[in-house]
Amino acid sequence: MKAIVVTFDRLPVGFLGCYGSQWAETVHFDRLAAESVLFDQHFGENFDTEAVNHAWWTGCYQFPRSYHQQAAQTSLWEILARAGISFRLLAEKLKTPSSVPLPAGDFVGEIDADDDSGINKSIQAASECLEKWRAKGEEKWLLWLKWE
Repeated sequence: MKAIVVTFDRLPVGFLGCYGSQWAETVHFDRLAAESVLFDQHFGENFDTEAVNHAWWTGCYQFPRSYHQQAAQTSLWEILARAGISFRLLAEKLKTPSSVPLPAGDFVGEIDADDDSGINKSIQAASECLEKWRAKGEEKWLLWLKWE
């Protein structure tokens, strides 16, 4: 298993060429989309990005669980680690604490995206991570790129 997940919290799909934009050039995303599986529809319990992240990272809805119940949920990275799958989350610096505890160690790379180079920094970090896994001969990995 080798997978790259790319998520945007606040990017309208109409801004990407692979979804029909004719005014913005997104050639790299278009190429990635052409070679990937796209999830065109998402049904969440609400549109709060924290709730969506919680559902993605635990497989459980956030509501009606308390903060402590949410934090006690088994996380995606715990499941992947048990299965021997290398995992790396590259995300913009989180502005609010997550209800799902982020994994310790080298699992998370927070990208300082206070300027326009945030996505470029993320792509560079992703390339470095993929090269490291390739050099180590990793056969099972999941790389998640998360932008606001």
